[in-house]
Amino acid sequence: MTGIGIGESDFIMLRQKQNYYIDKTEFIKNIIDNQIQDSKELFAGLKIMEAGEKDTSQMSSYPCIYMTFKDVRQTT
Repeated sequence: MTGIGIGESDFIMLRQKQNYYIDKTEFIKNIIDNQIQDSKELFAGLKIMEAGEKDTSQMSSYPCIYMTFKDVRQTT
C-alpha cells in the first residue's frame, strides 16, 4: 500500500511499505565528491593537532556525513 509515512523515520519500513518519500540519495554522493580531501587544514592551530600522528593519522580517512534541518523554517 503506497501512502505517506507520517512520523515514520525507519528507512527500511518506508521502502517495505512503499511509502512516498523524496529520494535525496544523490545528495549524499555530491557531498562525498565535494568534501575537503584533507581536513587537517581545518584543524591547524587547534589542540588536537598537538596530539601527534597517533591521534591524527586517521583524519580524512573516512567520509562523515552530517546533515541538519534545524534552520529550516517551514510551516508544513
